[in-house]
Amino acid sequence: MQRRRAQTANARWYAVSIFFLAYLISIVDRQLLSLLLVPIQNDLQVSDTLMSTLHGFTFAFFYSVMGLPIARMIDAGNRRLIISLGIFVWSLATAGCGLATEYWHLLIARTLVATGEAALLPGACSIIADFFAPNERGKAMGIFSSGGTFGNSLSMLVGGLLFAAFSDLELVLPLVGRLQTWQLVFVAIGLPGIVVAALVLTIQTPERRSSSGNAGVPLAAVVQYFRENGFSYTLTIAGISFYFAAMLAYLAWTPTMLIRNHGLEIGQAGRIYGLVLLLLGPSGTFLWGWLADRVQRSRGRTDSKILCTMLACLGMIVPGIAYPLMNNLSVAILFMAVFVFFASAPLGTAPASIQDMTPGPMRGQATALYTGILNVIGFGVGPLLVALFTDNLFADPALLRYSMVIVLVISIVIAMGCLGANLAAYRSTVAICERWERSR
Repeated sequence: MQRRRAQTANARWYAVSIFFLAYLISIVDRQLLSLLLVPIQNDLQVSDTLMSTLHGFTFAFFYSVMGLPIARMIDAGNRRLIISLGIFVWSLATAGCGLATEYWHLLIARTLVATGEAALLPGACSIIADFFAPNERGKAMGIFSSGGTFGNSLSMLVGGLLFAAFSDLELVLPLVGRLQTWQLVFVAIGLPGIVVAALVLTIQTPERRSSSGNAGVPLAAVVQYFRENGFSYTLTIAGISFYFAAMLAYLAWTPTMLIRNHGLEIGQAGRIYGLVLLLLGPSGTFLWGWLADRVQRSRGRTDSKILCTMLACLGMIVPGIAYPLMNNLSVAILFMAVFVFFASAPLGTAPASIQDMTPGPMRGQATALYTGILNVIGFGVGPLLVALFTDNLFADPALLRYSMVIVLVISIVIAMGCLGANLAAYRSTVAICERWERSR
């Protein structure tokens, strides 16, 4: 019996580690564009708004559209295989960005990146939630989600290092011609993901926490559950989405802000921002996930993950306003570090809060719904609003910093309002979820 428990423990943490690695490369592939924005703009002659549409809205739209049908397959089918295929597709598409010679080429490649990545979170969160009890999920989700914060940092660090290393390299391909430095970086970053796609096939998958097993739940039952708990789902997803609007707007535009306002080179901006993300991001994600679990175990607060998300949002405000506006680079980096610590916190608590309020056979679809809306508002609207304010309200690229601050304040105020109004309804939905699972 003890040996079986040890094997189960090893299997579940091995799965978390592989999903951590998969999430890391997904964010590297997704966020690399923000570091390479300036050279791509110079080569393709496109505006901030068009680049933001490419980086955010296009990705978010296809991620959302493809997310729900993929999630239905995940809730009823082979989760491991679907995740592996998704990684394979997005890795090749990232490398394909490096072959783009026109704006529309990049547009097509980004839609394929989004389609592949739509499989990861629903599948990984579903498997992790079946491996871990509710009062352990914060830590497990925190470790998994810290792959995203490591990915954010490595996209800047590795991307900056590769850009510097490839700056003097010449490579000419048939039909494509000479590859620019930014194109070489995309190819080098994308191809290693194929190895991770193979590693996903080596994990063990747990039994689903429901008597329905792999049969799934009828779509009508899923719709009914979401409708009956619609108030709580709406406020939970809206609050988390507007947090992400602030966080992703800063993530997308900070490298460009450092280049424009502090005169840094691409490699310098990547190293500085990447190191801050590497040192403060994963620790914030893990520590806040651990704190949420501790509060739930010691005080019985089933809304502990929502509470921790609210506290983290509150902590983002002052450093988030300060660091874009600082003219002194050292002071700006100090405030940036504090901001990153708080901004990375909900990366673990937010997806765990969705798992806690959703029955096992519906978790893939709930995660797809959550990540779809989150990406439209967070990844699509947040960075795009910054670009629209810069291009149209201020009409000056040097005033990008003020656009960032405006989007931050608006987004965090909405996020805090939604999450605060949701606490009682969220606790009620968690109780309903627990009764639903016990009855099956």
